[in-house]
Amino acid sequence: MKEPVRALHLKLRKPSSPLGACSIRMDPTNASLFRCRFLRKISILGLKLAADILINPVFPEEFVVKEKSRTLSEIASAKDRPQVVAGWEFSELVYEKHPLHRPSHGYPETVATLTRADLLDYHEHFIVPNNAILSMVGDFRTSEVLTKIERYFGSWPSKPLSLPLHSKPQRQTEQRIKYISMPAQQLNIYLGHLGIERANPDYYALQVLDTILGGGAGFTARIPQRLRDELGLAYTTFASITSSAGADPGRFVSYIGTSPENMKAAVEGLVHEIQRIINEPVTDQELQDACDYLTGSFVFSFETSSQIARFLVHAEIYGLGFDYIEKYPEYIRAITTDDISRVARKYLDSQTTRWLLLGR
Repeated sequence: MKEPVRALHLKLRKPSSPLGACSIRMDPTNASLFRCRFLRKISILGLKLAADILINPVFPEEFVVKEKSRTLSEIASAKDRPQVVAGWEFSELVYEKHPLHRPSHGYPETVATLTRADLLDYHEHFIVPNNAILSMVGDFRTSEVLTKIERYFGSWPSKPLSLPLHSKPQRQTEQRIKYISMPAQQLNIYLGHLGIERANPDYYALQVLDTILGGGAGFTARIPQRLRDELGLAYTTFASITSSAGADPGRFVSYIGTSPENMKAAVEGLVHEIQRIINEPVTDQELQDACDYLTGSFVFSFETSSQIARFLVHAEIYGLGFDYIEKYPEYIRAITTDDISRVARKYLDSQTTRWLLLGR
């Protein structure tokens, strides 16, 4: 009898078109993500082709030139978008000299110097089976797929791995403010500081805090409710410390896009709401609403095969366990109002923040 749809996840280690598409990009975990999608009827052929592309890349010169040109065009286009530029500059303030300050697309001067030899060198040193995770989701027979994985990936040689070492970024202890003049209809304001890693044990309490402070849906989050709905200062405003948490510390970001004449009220509003959640307990109703939202929307993270496959990789990277889907609601429901007050005092700071204000 045919087996049901299932997910297969394993580390890739040596033992001690119209029919499909492949792409590779950087993931928020700071990993290179190689993703393929194939029709079921050619899934085995697709697996064979994926292995060949991953293990024996050619990087044709004409495609390297084309991709560099595309990336440079994207960087140039992004420079015309004030909110994007403000986000880049805010990262420069938060991470300072740490490599995380760099925008994901790179800089024009660095992208322009990349060569085919650079790509081959990167692949040689970092795209190796002892530094890889394979996740497959779909309608397949596990025994058949495992045999094919061994056939197509089994000869991939492991190599000594030496990852670049950097000291962890440090949380600043003084306030810094940066103003950037740029033609724009509104003022883009980023206010915040260094955040947390995904593995932080307080991640779930901070996720609930995010939902109450600035990341919830509807009209329940404090910052959107107060600054957008009640004061009419902005259409877009939010705050979050968990959304960028990864293998390295992310950023605590509070953002508002407003008209220049509202700058003082907007900044004061952001600071006030951050101080309020630090100094005053959230209500039982706010906690209940946040937990209901997080546990109720969690299921939408697993609607597609691609989402499930990505989760399996993240579960391996962060040690979440494959019972995480069942346990997540328990983690969230265990959070109390005292937990929110504790993590707010520990991880948020409205006094030693980085401010980035971009506009006319």
